[in-house]
Amino acid sequence: MPVPPDVKPGQTITADLFNDLLQAVRDLERAGGSSGGVGGPIAARRWIIPARITGVVGQDGDVNDDVRYDAVAIGASEASVSAKVPRYGAARVFAGVEINVARVGDLCAIIRVPNDDETYTDDLEVYTEQILTARCDTAPSPSTGTGGAGGSGGLTQAPGTGGSSSGTGVPGGIASGEA
Repeated sequence: MPVPPDVKPGQTITADLFNDLLQAVRDLERAGGSSGGVGGPIAARRWIIPARITGVVGQDGDVNDDVRYDAVAIGASEASVSAKVPRYGAARVFAGVEINVARVGDLCAIIRVPNDDETYTDDLEVYTEQILTARCDTAPSPSTGTGGAGGSGGLTQAPGTGGSSSGTGVPGGIASGEA
């Protein structure tokens, strides 16, 4: 069924016109299931499925490529993954980095990627993984820059504890409310 015509300002919206619109939306939803060619929120419900992590293989400090998850869709979808290395997420941008793993119960998404043969492959996006970071505990030497009296611009000290940092993350910057 074709999409109903535009309604002009002041024109009455009839039940027939509204039902035609609803039917067009239903047709789009059906088309998105087989062709993968429909974009936007209608198709996204079918291809990006909210889920929860139900199992974790790995621990904090492991390399991201070695951590695997089990996840099950929230709600009525039958989607699930088992022992899946996530393909998407902030901790997946770089290979071989140490991460803090997500926990059982954390939200994630199962991403259904359509294949050419009308099937799909389930990938996983984990929202709560974090790249493991470390805090520098020593100031740079005077030969490398800003060491010595005055600190290193906050790289070796907590914000607002001295040096030339004021807690803004920018050496010499002033956080709001300070003056």
